Parts: sequence; C-alpha cells; structure tokens
Amino acid sequence: MSVPVAPTALARLALLLGLVLMAMRQTVLFALFGPLGRDMGLSEIMVGGVISLAAVAVFLTSPCWGGRAISEAGDRSSCSPWLAWD
Repeated sequence: MSVPVAPTALARLALLLGLVLMAMRQTVLFALFGPLGRDMGLSEIMVGGVISLAAVAVFLTSPCWGGRAISEAGDRSSCSPWLAWD
C-alpha cells in the first residue's frame, strides 16, 4: 500500500497554470465558433446546438474516464499520477 504524498507548491502551480490555459482556450474557441459557423452557413441555433452537444458528451463520459483512471491505478489512494491530490 502506498502512502499518499502531499502536493508540492510546484504541482499546485502547474495545475493552476493548466486550468488557466484551458479557460483561455475555451474563451478563444467560443469567440471563434460564431463567425466560423456563419461562414459554414449554420444558424446561431445550430452553432449553439453543436456546443451544447459537445458539453453533454463531456459530461456523460467524464465518469467513465475517471473510473478508468481509478481502476488502472488499482485503488483510489494509488492514483496520484492521475490526480493532483486526492
């Protein structure tokens, strides 16, 4: 049985930086989806539907990916490579 290790300040900073970069990416994507959709001939409702379907897909598949990460690690306490802290 492995002992859980407390996250270091560097690990927390890396996680924070990753979250900030992901939020910036999402902001840019949402700003570009409207003009790109219009160029493709889609209405605003269709573009919104595509974004909503993608969000629902992520929502529905997230538990599967989380369960897979835990099952591959063996138990919850040993999935520290997958999670920043438990």
